Amino acid sequence: MKPLKRKNQESYLRLLSLFERELKQYHKVFDNDNYSLHYVLSREQYTNDVEIRVTMNIIKKPLWLIMIDEPYNLKNLLEQYSRYFSVKDITIVRPFLQSHSRKSQNEIVLPKIEERISFEFYRDNLWWRRL
Repeated sequence: MKPLKRKNQESYLRLLSLFERELKQYHKVFDNDNYSLHYVLSREQYTNDVEIRVTMNIIKKPLWLIMIDEPYNLKNLLEQYSRYFSVKDITIVRPFLQSHSRKSQNEIVLPKIEERISFEFYRDNLWWRRL
């Protein structure tokens, strides 16, 4: 029997840093700081497989205004790009209330990627309740 060697957290950090860096070059709509990406990594029990869920938080200036002349919408573009990294679960959210003051729009500070990655606990422990 081959022992299961869990992947290092730094390897996920490198993968998701590459994901973000190449996303900015993938399409002009992603080449700005109007959004932040948050990741949830969930590891399958007794395997080394990890499922990655990506949530795009739109921070300021609606990104869809840039998409007027494009044949695809924002979610389609992000899903097509995410297939290169085997990411299947994509969610795009925006704030419920957006402030319209100029001061708040210019002072956006994006958190580091280490703060935007989360690991899911207890993913498969409730499987018996589904029966």
